[in-house]
Amino acid sequence: MWEGLAQKLAWTLACKPHAARFLAALQLVLYHRAYGRAKQSRQHGLPGELIISLTSFPRRFPTLQYTLQSLRDQTIRADKIILWLAEQDVPLLPEAVRKMGVRIEAVPDVRSFKKLVFAIERYPEAFIATADDDVFYKPDWLEDLVEGFDPADPSIVCHRAHRLPAGIGSSIAEYREWEWDVQDEKARQPSPDLMPTGLGGVLYFPGCLHRDVTNIQAFTELCPDADDLWFVWQAHRAGSRYKKVGKAFPLLYWAGTQTECLFNSNADENNVQLRRLWDTYGW
Repeated sequence: MWEGLAQKLAWTLACKPHAARFLAALQLVLYHRAYGRAKQSRQHGLPGELIISLTSFPRRFPTLQYTLQSLRDQTIRADKIILWLAEQDVPLLPEAVRKMGVRIEAVPDVRSFKKLVFAIERYPEAFIATADDDVFYKPDWLEDLVEGFDPADPSIVCHRAHRLPAGIGSSIAEYREWEWDVQDEKARQPSPDLMPTGLGGVLYFPGCLHRDVTNIQAFTELCPDADDLWFVWQAHRAGSRYKKVGKAFPLLYWAGTQTECLFNSNADENNVQLRRLWDTYGW
């Protein structure tokens, strides 16, 4: 009862920017107490540049600085953190975010796809770790992704993934029928039947996605609200596999940021987008 009331109050307050920042600051203290802080960071050791890439929009700006702080406070250092923003949203960015030393890039507004497609275009030889703008990332988040990458048997590494049902080669199952948030040993081996969820973070290696991944016209027509689906389809077309690392990923949202959740809120539309991808590319 009290938990429900507290969450409702937090979401109501979070509709106001000052209240959202205050609540996120409190949450940050609690998350640091629960998960610690990185006492020092070290170089990543990957055979290429490592970039943390994410996007955001004005409704998430009040709490964005706390996500960025958690991404800077990692046991492994990224070479760059890049925040991709729609051109019209850049003037609205809070000063606190501008002062964090994060590279800010203004790009056309292709919604959540911004977190990856422009990074691939501009840094084709880099390792790109995508993150979402509405959660706290534990200090070992990036380290787990980097250590999960095997140069001898490269695969795309993720913290959280769903599994496509068996037999997908002959038919496509509705999204609700997939295995959600898989934790078995099979998921920790390179596999073609996993779909990472963006909020857990995903480490992409150079060349792991089909060249069509940056085709704005294609993804805006086929799956404008489902970037996770688009990326997994283009990985499969390129012959890449995925594997999960770490334990179950904790969903440490900032209060009030989940008033919109495009991918999970409309199962019917998700299935429409699945069908479009299936009809266009097969599997």
